[in-house]
Amino acid sequence: MIKIDRDFWQEILSSFSSNKLRTGLTAAGVFWGIFMLILMMGIGKGMENGVLSEFGGTVSNGLFIWPGKTGMPHKGLSINRQVSFDTDDVKEIEKNVAGIELIAPRVELSGQTIVFEEEKGSYEVRGELPTIFKIQSMIARDGRILNELDEKDKRKSAVLGKKVAENLFKGLSAIGKTVLINSIPFQVIGVVEFDGQGQWMQEIEEQVFVPLSTARQTFNFGNKISWFVCTVKPDVDIEKVEKEIKAILAQRHSVHPDDKQAIGSFNSNKEFGRIASLFGSINLFIWFVGFMTLFAGIVSVSNVMLITVKDRTREFGLRKAIGATPNSIIRMIITESVVLTTLSGYVGLLIGTALIATVNYLLTLSGGGAELFKNPEINAQVALGSLFILIISGAVAGLLPARYAVKIQPVEALRAD
Repeated sequence: MIKIDRDFWQEILSSFSSNKLRTGLTAAGVFWGIFMLILMMGIGKGMENGVLSEFGGTVSNGLFIWPGKTGMPHKGLSINRQVSFDTDDVKEIEKNVAGIELIAPRVELSGQTIVFEEEKGSYEVRGELPTIFKIQSMIARDGRILNELDEKDKRKSAVLGKKVAENLFKGLSAIGKTVLINSIPFQVIGVVEFDGQGQWMQEIEEQVFVPLSTARQTFNFGNKISWFVCTVKPDVDIEKVEKEIKAILAQRHSVHPDDKQAIGSFNSNKEFGRIASLFGSINLFIWFVGFMTLFAGIVSVSNVMLITVKDRTREFGLRKAIGATPNSIIRMIITESVVLTTLSGYVGLLIGTALIATVNYLLTLSGGGAELFKNPEINAQVALGSLFILIISGAVAGLLPARYAVKIQPVEALRAD
């Protein structure tokens, strides 16, 4: 059974209550330090979540490659020449570029009229391989996604984006129904939604997906493809793969090696790295500001405790005169400092966390938050770690006043005013 020294704790409470204003102002400094740290951490995390949500559902090891127009003459060919990809490009890349995990060529048709009975709308139709559903996070809300048999047999199967299905079918099941794509019948086999957030969500959910082979044959693409996306194995340098792919395409389409606009690309790994680096710097800045604020609070605690010790010079002298040991005096001063910093820091932690949770709740009710600010949150381990640091700092803050207290001589203390 733990025995509580009531006299010891009553003396500490009496010390606090006898200097209420001084104690309150000191506690406010520590409270404000931990509160601002928690608040800035929550805001920083909300910003990070908001930016990352714009890449929601995008693989971090993806390469998106598309053709553009030449910006430099090459081999007697003029500038502003449109580059076009074909399936042979994809085969050449698969053959000669090591490290590619998945590759998905596609064709796109914008503004296609999709009709179901009396309902119709204009949507983008994409001819895709089944691998695209592994690269971009799309999940079947109803029915199924495209498979290898759809591609092999050139089936007239269609997977609708969620919003397309909602607009055409008005709440009815779309599975098994027939829609007309430019007057050509396709059977609906599934409805997909984007498993993520951000700008891509609306784009994907307003599109129609059909097998690549079917699209090429039905809509007269022949051997051409619009562009392609691929993923790279985890242990492979994605930038090296990107350069190799562009070099092969440049050679095959007579593009100058230094022409930057003829072949466009988006390296999601590079973008994720930039975001991680940016928010790493932001978090470092937050910790620096938070630490300096906490440090100011701790210094104020140390100063106040030092003033308190000087005000209690006679008391500590009498304690030593009647047999109080230096360790007991040090223990009292440090405990007062730790209690003051811990309680005020804990209150700041609670209120800061509650405020962040309230903001998160209100953002959720309003639909998820602003475009670049979503789901502010606090890492529990970091918050508890901050409180632990605060406790240690409180002990350190009380050390100097405690050392001053034990040096007080009883005779001198009795002469003090």
